[in-house]
Amino acid sequence: MKRFVLIGEEYAAFKIAKILYDKEGAQLVAVFTNLTKKGPLILFCEQNGIELFDSSTLSNEETIERIRSSCCDWLINILSAVIIPVSVLRLFPGRAINLHTGPLPDYAGIHVHQWGIRNGESEFGVTVHFMEECVDTGDIIAERRFLIEDTDTGLSLFNKAVREGSLLFQDVLSDIVSGRSLPSKKQDTCHRKLYRVKDALDSCIDWNEPARCIINFVRAGNYHPFVSPTYTASIDYAGNSVSVLHVQLAGECEGPPGRLHKITGLGPVIACGKGEGIIVTHGVDQSGVLNYERWVQFFDTVSTCILGGEK
Repeated sequence: MKRFVLIGEEYAAFKIAKILYDKEGAQLVAVFTNLTKKGPLILFCEQNGIELFDSSTLSNEETIERIRSSCCDWLINILSAVIIPVSVLRLFPGRAINLHTGPLPDYAGIHVHQWGIRNGESEFGVTVHFMEECVDTGDIIAERRFLIEDTDTGLSLFNKAVREGSLLFQDVLSDIVSGRSLPSKKQDTCHRKLYRVKDALDSCIDWNEPARCIINFVRAGNYHPFVSPTYTASIDYAGNSVSVLHVQLAGECEGPPGRLHKITGLGPVIACGKGEGIIVTHGVDQSGVLNYERWVQFFDTVSTCILGGEK
């Protein structure tokens, strides 16, 4: 019987916790998570008698001693919001693994699926790797690739990554339980790119960008009906703001980037980079979805405003 400690957050960690709990030859001993966020993971642990700890206590000496005394064999990390202390990793030499919802080494860091869309990737991936002191640098155990569809949003691609990652983790878990040695492939650090939360907090659409870049920016920030962990694309004008959930190409459009060309039944047509235009087909403010009349009211003009500038 292999004994496991799981560190992770929300639905993705819940999926892995259930896999561990149901797997013959595996025992999920304890789960570390954010106990202030009630959700399926916490409920599952409470219903099945699995010890729960707040992940903020991981650096405490008392917590480290409890982990040591639990005689667990493996440490599993699933989208944890905390950096796991080296003192904890040292309790599991060669037996601490992370499910990363992105392909490594190209997409290290957090919320990398959003960057996959923003960078115009046609495919993405998930990776299971050994954990080291530096984030997302350990040897790769297994990886899986899948397509990014043109209709994928930040939310749908994240859900796809969790689904594919769960399938990948099941294969790795089978090897662990059976006692087979896990594969180990060094990462090519020349291709390493680390994405941070602070790199993805600006929600304002840059109208100087080409249409495709703006479309991808809007898609990546769309977590509707949930709140994005980073940004939701927005139009800010005259002290007011509209969240943008969907845009589409409008073809050629005269005028400088950011100029409102016209307002149609689909939404406002706005000039962007390379002489192209974008139609904002789904905009939302505190009062709900904007229709033609409300778009006209928002801009207070149908021809002359330049977003981010003066009328």
